[in-house]
Amino acid sequence: MACAAALPAPPAFGFKVRTLDAAAAATAGLTLPGAAGRSAVLVTEVGAARAAEAAGLRAGDLLLAANGHALQDAAQLDLWVRTLAPGQTLLMQLQRQGQVMERTLRRAARP
Repeated sequence: MACAAALPAPPAFGFKVRTLDAAAAATAGLTLPGAAGRSAVLVTEVGAARAAEAAGLRAGDLLLAANGHALQDAAQLDLWVRTLAPGQTLLMQLQRQGQVMERTLRRAARP
């Protein structure tokens, strides 16, 4: 799968992603770290004043892992995000402009 359709995270999180395999990454001028043949999840859109923006996610970030588990595709990330209870966090490992970093995505607590 080269590039799947963009998947929106639940509205409370405010970002969209798509699966990016090694071939699609190379076409886009990106290099995926780790084992050959791996894929990552590309952030395609981040909404203003949402959890993703508060966590510091940006369009163009490659999401590599969630809570220490390598991400294989956008559907896997969607499952992780949807299972977060209000107030829980998800530690995201990402690559931005060749640098690997971590950001914490927090689901807002219910009022």
